[in-house]
Amino acid sequence: LHLGDLLEVTIWLHTAQFEADAVDLSVGGLSLRAAQLPSVGSQLFCTFEAMPGGAQVLGRGEVVWSQPSGE
Repeated sequence: LHLGDLLEVTIWLHTAQFEADAVDLSVGGLSLRAAQLPSVGSQLFCTFEAMPGGAQVLGRGEVVWSQPSGE
């Protein structure tokens, strides 16, 4: 599912919390755009609304690739 309107996602990495925008969501994972880039292999938790006013979704994942913006 390519998200035309970016979906706001909250990320927890160890004890840090930061915001990100979901760009794409599929069976293979969630593609995010964020100012902070976690290291590949990092374990994290995230939460977002399934749709505006919808249920909160809590996910756990691992960073499998990371690319600075514009590269």
